[in-house]
Amino acid sequence: MNDLDSTVCPASTRLVGRDGDLAFIQSFFGNSEVQGAALLLLGEVGVGKTAVLDVVAKGAMHNGVRVLRVAGVQFEADISYAGLNQLLVPLFEDFDVLDNPHRDALRVAVGIGIGPAPDRLLTSTAVLLLLRLISVRTPLLIVVDDLPWLDRATSAVLGFVARRLVGSRIGLLAAAREGAESFFASHARALAALGGGDYESAYQHARALSPPGTLAPYVPIAMWGTMDLVEAAVRTGRDKEAANHAAAMRASAMAELSPRLELLVLACEALTTSGEESAALFERALSLPGPERWPFDAARVRLFHGQRLRRLRATTEAREQLSLALEVFQRLGAKPWATRAAAELRASGQSAPTAPRPGAGALTAQELQIATLAATGLANKQIAERLFLSHRTIGTHLYQIYPKLGITSRAALRDALSGLDIDQDG
Repeated sequence: MNDLDSTVCPASTRLVGRDGDLAFIQSFFGNSEVQGAALLLLGEVGVGKTAVLDVVAKGAMHNGVRVLRVAGVQFEADISYAGLNQLLVPLFEDFDVLDNPHRDALRVAVGIGIGPAPDRLLTSTAVLLLLRLISVRTPLLIVVDDLPWLDRATSAVLGFVARRLVGSRIGLLAAAREGAESFFASHARALAALGGGDYESAYQHARALSPPGTLAPYVPIAMWGTMDLVEAAVRTGRDKEAANHAAAMRASAMAELSPRLELLVLACEALTTSGEESAALFERALSLPGPERWPFDAARVRLFHGQRLRRLRATTEAREQLSLALEVFQRLGAKPWATRAAAELRASGQSAPTAPRPGAGALTAQELQIATLAATGLANKQIAERLFLSHRTIGTHLYQIYPKLGITSRAALRDALSGLDIDQDG
């Protein structure tokens, strides 16, 4: 969403006294390190949330960003996918870019096709694929007003999409009133409270999404909020509730649905276990195929793992995990979480590094060293032996290095580093 330019906004759309809010929103979506992002605005009724959405939407359109809008209304809240219909009306003619199963499921969901009610996961995936394909041509901004009044099915789909925007040209900006009930809002509030260290509030928001020991049925986003609830319960001394929720996760089939959900299940089991067994569970979670495909989730698990290792007096291993977590939080612009990771790193006796200079080629000193060695043809194991790190850690670093250099493979490292040297010298 770097196409959003805060310096270009028609004078007629300026809002008095909201410059700070608008600047924050524009900087958030314009952060080159935050590719694909979702932001939730919370406020009391009548404070002007809709006006802020209007200004941001007009500014985006002025800069060539395609804006899709949806607003929840009370009388449609019980009609499944009513909000999705409103959001995707401008894209109905583009459904043919999808394969037949996804296209047919989406047509039925929004009411322009005939057939049995589509599977929720198939529908959610169809929406995500459609938006990503459209955004290849033109960046997209999804604007959602009155989020709590959206029907539950649409809220679940938007929650699914919002968690998979990393690396895309899609932004999602939503507004909800303070105190309003919304699964999407509860998840966002829980995450915000956890990042700020307000664990009691985080627990209350997380349990509103799904009670401890239960995975709320027909609420897919409840699975994504499981780690929020378990962490908040552990931090507030509710060990029994945390253990019950981790057990419910294992008893369900969620770990079999995807490696990402299995990562959450293992991490929650580790959080509710003590000693060496806990560390082993964290290692299993981080050893799953490609955990860095979900950088925020993986960084949280590394933060938990580093905290547990530090308490087990495995200082060197703790610093390694905490450093990796800190780098990802800084790269994603997750400042509260970066602050938490930095504090843990300092508690381990190591000074927290400053955030890398923004830009696609902004590598830390260690990343530059690893990239240079990889560019010479050394394998991960050989690099690990030279730097006294594990080969998995080298793989993690390379996964983070590629997008910073704008490449997708090891073969392109040499040319990318040569270009980086020229840019830096200039």
